[in-house]
Amino acid sequence: MIIHFLLSVAILQGNWPPPCRPELPIGGIDGITMRSDADEPLPFVKLTFIPLDPQPSSGRSSSASRSFQVTSNPMGDFRRLLPTGRYFIVADREYYVHREFFRTGPDMPPEAKSLIIVCGGAQSVRLAMDPNPSIIGKVYGPLGQPLPAATVQAYQLRYTPYGRELHLAATELAQENGQYRLFRLDPGYYFVSASFSRAALQPWRSVLEFSPNLSNPDDGYSTIYYSGALRSENAKPVNLLGVREAANVDIVLKDSRYFKLKVKLLLPQSTARPMLNPRVAILPTGSDLGIAANYPAIGRDANYSQDRLLEGDYVLVALADFIDADDKTSTAVISDTVPVRLSEDTEIPITAMYPLDLLGRLTSQPNSSIPRGLRVRLVRVDRNAQQTVAVDVDTTGSFNLLDVGPGTYDVYLSGTPRNSFLQDVRLSNADRQFGQIRIDGKQPERFLEEATGRWQSILPLNVVMNLQSGNAVGRVMDAAGQPFLEATVVLVPASAAARLRTDRYFKVIAHTGEFQIPEVPPGRYIAYAFQRLEQDYYFDPDFNARIASRGVTVDIAAGPGRQMDLIVVTTDALAKLLQ
Repeated sequence: MIIHFLLSVAILQGNWPPPCRPELPIGGIDGITMRSDADEPLPFVKLTFIPLDPQPSSGRSSSASRSFQVTSNPMGDFRRLLPTGRYFIVADREYYVHREFFRTGPDMPPEAKSLIIVCGGAQSVRLAMDPNPSIIGKVYGPLGQPLPAATVQAYQLRYTPYGRELHLAATELAQENGQYRLFRLDPGYYFVSASFSRAALQPWRSVLEFSPNLSNPDDGYSTIYYSGALRSENAKPVNLLGVREAANVDIVLKDSRYFKLKVKLLLPQSTARPMLNPRVAILPTGSDLGIAANYPAIGRDANYSQDRLLEGDYVLVALADFIDADDKTSTAVISDTVPVRLSEDTEIPITAMYPLDLLGRLTSQPNSSIPRGLRVRLVRVDRNAQQTVAVDVDTTGSFNLLDVGPGTYDVYLSGTPRNSFLQDVRLSNADRQFGQIRIDGKQPERFLEEATGRWQSILPLNVVMNLQSGNAVGRVMDAAGQPFLEATVVLVPASAAARLRTDRYFKVIAHTGEFQIPEVPPGRYIAYAFQRLEQDYYFDPDFNARIASRGVTVDIAAGPGRQMDLIVVTTDALAKLLQ
């Protein structure tokens, strides 16, 4: 506390840097953060200064506890006092690639130099940040003609506890010459598709005004994935890892086959509030259900069809409108999602149900008051579509999730205080997974509230927050027992039920060979340290099965945690394990 006070006084008095003193050996660093592509200042870059030299013990073993931070101002300028020694700098800003400056270590080139802070002196540095990579290209028709207003989408391959899934990362319309540009993509692998049809243009018509001379796509062409595939599993990935220039991806659409899709919507018989405008949406696979209303099928009276639907993969879902007590109209999902691979004329029934209200109660262990800002989130567990339903929790712990449609959902709690975790989620489902609920025509038990005409769960959704988490602390070493800098440390839950929860996995970078992972729910974990690891790879069940022999089993209890030592799995060793 005394050191922080003296540092603050030195800055306020304008003594930059303060004179070197034996009792306070500090120096200064100042500089500017820049855009590497425009040679202009870049504001609001978060800079973390991480020491490479051993520091005096503060009673905590985390390397992060000895780091120092500053954020560049609106002009890109920054200034910070630091204890003397060697440092490297970690720089982060949204839409820019994570950068590290002055880092030395076993995988760094010999010419890399650490930043040295001299007592009583000031270093000036200029730090350039690269914008996140982008994908550019053109969309052509079967005859080689550019296709303006073609919809281009980039999907990122993500690893989840349920396997690998594609998530929509960016979407754009091709310009007049068929050219497109997908900006601000995180480093990683992407699958890029292009679509050109009336259905593909429909979501854009509510937000854009099209030129009168735009050619009518009519039924258009089937969605094509780069390079030339009708199905995403046959697509060629675009690598945006470690690249600074835009990747060029041209897509040529093909003459397509068309098929007829008929849907019979089976509506429930009930005295509940009126189900207005029931309908079926035909969406591209992987879509968010929030945009389902933009993809309506044609029909009424429970019969819907599309006579000329392009060959490809789709997901079907039923929707309906409801009027609440304030005469406001809202749209709700009234069926499970139904995947369809259309390669012939197809007829499908879809069973609808009234959405359900879930009244809930949040409690904390040990018993304490409920802080403001907590939100309960339901995240749909579905390979075919995405959806998140969220609601605020009041200070009594009560919440009400309205009009939850059928499906399986993971339950999460966000906005939690420090050292807390989601301990339990419980509804009346006998076959529930940990932290997961299922809504369908049979579960949970419900009743019809006659005054409102709304279906409600008989039992509340009980969510328990625990305020006594644990800590994982330790060191990462190489095979010779020396500290290994910049390793990725991962905790994977040992329990099969917990492995289906993304919030039970933890990852941290051990910059100086030491690490601390706070707010870990007590329990048994498998700990790993990797020289380098692709983002989110540790969620993948197949990956975890193949690397199990290199992990260390640890039991995390509430409190500060016991020291663990991990031997790093080098990139070469990991490649051999995955062969």
